[in-house]
Amino acid sequence: NRQGEEQKLIDTVVEAVRQGKKVLIPSFALGRSQEVLLILSKAMAKKQIPMVPVYVDGMVRDMTMAYLRYPTYLRAVLARKIMRGQNPFFHDAIQPVSNAMDRKELVHQKGPAIFVASSGMLTGGPSVTYAKELVPDENAVIIITGYQDEEAPGRTLLNMMDADQEEKDAVIDGTLLPVKCKV
Repeated sequence: NRQGEEQKLIDTVVEAVRQGKKVLIPSFALGRSQEVLLILSKAMAKKQIPMVPVYVDGMVRDMTMAYLRYPTYLRAVLARKIMRGQNPFFHDAIQPVSNAMDRKELVHQKGPAIFVASSGMLTGGPSVTYAKELVPDENAVIIITGYQDEEAPGRTLLNMMDADQEEKDAVIDGTLLPVKCKV
């Protein structure tokens, strides 16, 4: 049920933000990430999610910019907004990360923040940089929104949700990390 899944995403984000946590949403650059950005934006506009910085990074940023350049390929509602000069993806709270050097600074800034970054399976790209900082942090949440291959680090994290073991570790980009974040 799409509506139910969207509400689950919103509820998870709200809980994390209220607790002052950082949220990583590793996402596929084409399609899924733009859906996530629109869900977050709409929920903020309706005041379901408090205004909190959302940072868009990697191929997610690049593909979202491409969507803005070719509005006629989008749903009519989005195309009309873009043609009127509105940006349905980026606004005051949702911003692209323009410099890779900013990643560690952004992840360590005070207060809650949301990162939507490629790759969706945590196999490469900026999501790996964020994950390496957030996986061992009990004040972080990683929200998996898409398919995870059996060997992908994202699948390892998902499998840990069902495991009863107390000590949990995951290999992210060749580094063994204790998993303390919520998944």
